Formats: sequence, C-alpha cells, structure tokens
Amino acid sequence: MGGQSSGLFGADISYPIRFFFILSIGALCWLEPFCLPEKSVAGLMMILAQGHFLLSYLYQFRAGKMNQGYARRYFPFAIVLFGACLFTPMERLIEGITGAYFVIHFFYDERYLLREKAEFSGWKFTLPTIVLLSTEVIYRYAIAFPVWLYIIIFALCATGMAWMVLRAILSAQGFSVRNVYFLGIFGVAALLTLSGKLLPGPVNLNAINFIILVHFGNWYLSYVLKLRTQRVLFRKFLLETIVVNGVMGGLMFLFVYPTSLVFLSGLTGLLYSRPYFHAWTILHYVATYRPADVMNWVPARNSA
Repeated sequence: MGGQSSGLFGADISYPIRFFFILSIGALCWLEPFCLPEKSVAGLMMILAQGHFLLSYLYQFRAGKMNQGYARRYFPFAIVLFGACLFTPMERLIEGITGAYFVIHFFYDERYLLREKAEFSGWKFTLPTIVLLSTEVIYRYAIAFPVWLYIIIFALCATGMAWMVLRAILSAQGFSVRNVYFLGIFGVAALLTLSGKLLPGPVNLNAINFIILVHFGNWYLSYVLKLRTQRVLFRKFLLETIVVNGVMGGLMFLFVYPTSLVFLSGLTGLLYSRPYFHAWTILHYVATYRPADVMNWVPARNSA
C-alpha cells in the first residue's frame, strides 16, 4: 500500500508530527469541558476552517484549476446551499450533512497526503473510526437514540479494530506506523465520543472538531514539508498563512463582539453564523473533490 516504508517511521518524517497533533489536539478537545471557555475549540476550528478554505481557493487559482468545469460544479452548489440557508429551515440538516461527510473527507485527504493508492483495501483500517464518528453525528443532529445502543456500536467498532490490529501484527508485513497512526485517531475519537456516556465526566462535543483540527495541522504540515527547501516560496506560504488566519481571527472577534458597522456585521455573520458556515464547508468539499476518490470504494480483486 502506498505511503508505507521500512523502519519505525520509514522515510516519512511527517509521522512524529502527526502523532504530536493527535495528542496535543486531543488533549485540547478533552480539556475544554473542564477548564476552557464553552465552545472555544469550536471557535478555533471555525477560524482555521475559513482560513483553510480561502488558502485552498488561492492555491487552486494559482494552479489553474479554476476553469469552466470548476465553475459548473461549484456555482450551482453555491446557489442551492445559500438559497436553502436563506429561505428554508434546514440548519440542522446542513450541519449534519457537513459533519457526516467531513469524516469521509478527512480520511480521503489523509490517504492522499500519505500518498496511498486509490484502492478499497486502504479504507479497512479507517472504517471503525468512520462508523463511530458517523454515529456521533447522527446522535447529535438526527436521532438521540439510547446510550446503550451507542455503546453497542462502539463495542462493535472496537472489536473490529482489535481484530484488524491482531491480523496486522500476525501478518508477514507486521503492524505498520500508518496503522498505529489511524489506531491513535480511533482511540482519541472514542475517548471524546464516550465522555459523559460510557465514561465519567461531562459530555464532550469535540470529537468532530478533533479530526477537523488534525486535518488542518496535517494540511499545513504537507506544505511545510513540500516547500521547506524553497526559501522564497516557504516564506511566502508562511506570510499568507499568518495573514489569512489572522484576518479570520479578527473577523471572529467581531462576530463574537459585534460592531455597529453594518458591512462588518454582515460579513462576519456570513462567515461564521449557522448555517452559513456549514454551507461554506460543503462548498469546500465540492471544490476539493477529486474524481479518483470514487475508486477508493471499489474493491480490487486482490484487495486483502
């Protein structure tokens, strides 16, 4: 499978940093109900998300990807989404769709950044996390089913993960660092989703925010590793990253503490209020969709 190599971390120096992201972001998300302001993690996520969206558009424009095909795909979705936000009470539906698809979007990009082949077998180790987090989305936005059912679903996911870990350890290839990485994501996601349900303590709403923040960290990391030997481009990337996220942070401040200026109030509301923020997120999915992603779900005859 693409992205694997020999040794603990092999040739991929990104893994130690990826593990740092899992532990540090997981700790931040877990601590919020105990000692951080309410929704502070969600606020940070929204700032970084809008910066991520804008930088993605910028890089797509520079790469010449904003062509007629791009416009034909993007603008119909934009019209439908913002029309729905304005004229229909679809806030929870849009929010639920956004969260549910992000789980898939996260693993699509993880596998892409790890340079893995578009093949079904690569999804197998991610499926328990996808099922667990999809259950969290359904529980929060659609059906508040009994906690015992949630626990049964977790038990099935954990059993499936344990079975795949055991098979990998006993296989000829051994247990790769790639699988350890995805196991770590599953472990932290499970800790957050089960808090206040199976585990003691307050309910934690940050399981989806956790993988979103890890996604941003890994996306920026990929550019750092790509540009680190090109000093001019690297400095330009750092400057753009700081400026864009600084501006988005300033706009979030104005959203939380509204100004009397109508233009700024309207702009911050369009960026950060529900359901507009989630409409921007869905448009990001549309803009970053890769046709080859579909092949990830087609089992090959030699898939293990």
